[in-house]
Amino acid sequence: MLKYVLALILLASPASALTINPTWDTSVTSGPQSAQFQGAVNKAIAYLQGNYFNPVTVNIKFGFGAINGVPCSSLGTSYTYWNGGYTPSQMLAWLKASATSQDDATAYANWPATFAPSLGYWLSTAVQKAFGIRSASTAVDGNVCLSSAYAMTFDNSGGVAPGMYDLTGVALHEITEVMGRSSSAGSDGASVLDAFRYLNGVFSHAWGGSFSIDGGQTSLQTFSLSSDSGDWGNNIPNDPVNAYVTSGVVLVFSQPDLVAVDVIGWSRASVPPPPVPAPPTGLSATPGSQRHGHTVNYFVSLAWSQSGATGDQVWRSVNGGGFTLLRTISGATGYTDSAVVHGSSYVYYVVATNTAGASPPSTTAGAVP
Repeated sequence: MLKYVLALILLASPASALTINPTWDTSVTSGPQSAQFQGAVNKAIAYLQGNYFNPVTVNIKFGFGAINGVPCSSLGTSYTYWNGGYTPSQMLAWLKASATSQDDATAYANWPATFAPSLGYWLSTAVQKAFGIRSASTAVDGNVCLSSAYAMTFDNSGGVAPGMYDLTGVALHEITEVMGRSSSAGSDGASVLDAFRYLNGVFSHAWGGSFSIDGGQTSLQTFSLSSDSGDWGNNIPNDPVNAYVTSGVVLVFSQPDLVAVDVIGWSRASVPPPPVPAPPTGLSATPGSQRHGHTVNYFVSLAWSQSGATGDQVWRSVNGGGFTLLRTISGATGYTDSAVVHGSSYVYYVVATNTAGASPPSTTAGAVP
């Protein structure tokens, strides 16, 4: 009985906490959207600080459109400081010393002992701090540049409009790269993440393959074959760790994302993941209209019930066509579709989401406004 009481205390009150210390490039501080940008980045920081508990400070400089005078060309870019040449035995000893979760225990019990890259393992300076082999300092551990050339949503609490990108989710992608979630697949060196790459159940240091912590028996995610070997392929559409993220959706840090950051050296409380939510129930679609002078505006009001979800995806078919994603929302069990044409037929279904994934679709409901 005593060990269960202790476990509850540790989960509820971690002895220490991770601190991610942001500094802001002049591209942020001199811009008209400085406050909104900083708020979106700080939301990503707060999420990571709430999930990992190493008593270290990670220093990251953020830019918007450019950093240190250099433009960022892609949606998000990270520049991480690394040191290398570490042996497999050193890596495994440091990882075991930092283990806090069952996922850690599983991962390190299945460490690929025969894999010894000729240039050794490489660690980001942030992970070196987590391992206790690098002293605290105010030096920057990495730079993150988020593009200003794309339409960004700074506050994703109300969902993300079509064509817009979730800046908080993009920030999660880049921050975790500075924290060491990166890969050297196909090279003579390796990162910690490379120790958990398998192809058809066999350890592999080539691009692609699966992320597995149990020796290749279970694939938690699929690595990308393009862009960045440490990112995922796009089999979970709203995952911020994908090599290519999707517009028009809230990017949700998934269970495989949490596990990946955990097993590369960041201490995470061993909290069971939530189940994938059940499909929403009771979906209804009610047509309506409002007159404004000589103009009549038509709409369809949707409502549903659910539990265990943190967000929803609303999908729509028009006049018997295929279903397309209409909107991603959070914190609501209803949506008003005002992008409708009088006399057309609309059919909807809703998918519930949380950090564990997405539910099966709800039953459909239709309306003709």
